[in-house]
Amino acid sequence: MDQRLFRITLDKIREDLVEIMDLHSMWSLMRSRRVVDRKKEEQIKLNHTSMQQNELLLDYLMTRTTEDFDAFCECLRKSNQAHVAEMIRSQPVPTVQPAAQPAAQSAAQPKNRPRSNPSSDGEWGMKEIHKQVLRKNLIALTKDLNPSVILDELIQGDILTMDDKERLSLVKIRRDQAYELISILMRKGPNAFWVFLDSLKQTHSHLYHMLSNSLISEGN
Repeated sequence: MDQRLFRITLDKIREDLVEIMDLHSMWSLMRSRRVVDRKKEEQIKLNHTSMQQNELLLDYLMTRTTEDFDAFCECLRKSNQAHVAEMIRSQPVPTVQPAAQPAAQSAAQPKNRPRSNPSSDGEWGMKEIHKQVLRKNLIALTKDLNPSVILDELIQGDILTMDDKERLSLVKIRRDQAYELISILMRKGPNAFWVFLDSLKQTHSHLYHMLSNSLISEGN
């Protein structure tokens, strides 16, 4: 993929990448592949939320080479985000359009094209309906959830990484830790909700039933 095409691809699915990428476990990988240096990393991380960091990194990648783009995708795979790399790589290669079209032909073109990104219906990222369930029950989750007792199960289920676990361990207040866990889960792949739900059965049965009932009421 040449530089022009990878820029088109990143721009096309930018909104979804901003929402689902998790850079925490990628920085050392990206430095080792020379996608970023430590100075650029600190600039991106400085006083920015995770989604703002994603925005800034994508802006930076738009200025980089195809080799950096390939290295970035490889870093995604190595940081347990192969679904994100696959989402990027699976985008259809755009064809070059004529510089101008006859007026009649232009008028026939639909004004609003549907988004072609698979993650909009949850194929790559968490389904929107699952995010809605988590948002709807966020207060109860942060009030009652004890992340420490389910982290190993989420790692075993290939949802969290050891870096994610370490990141959560730095959050000392349990309620804040629960909030951070939900934020991380919402940026993971389509199986994240189901593995999380299953992890609640034994230790947080009331939360398990709450989310299950909420999911039914949302129509899934």
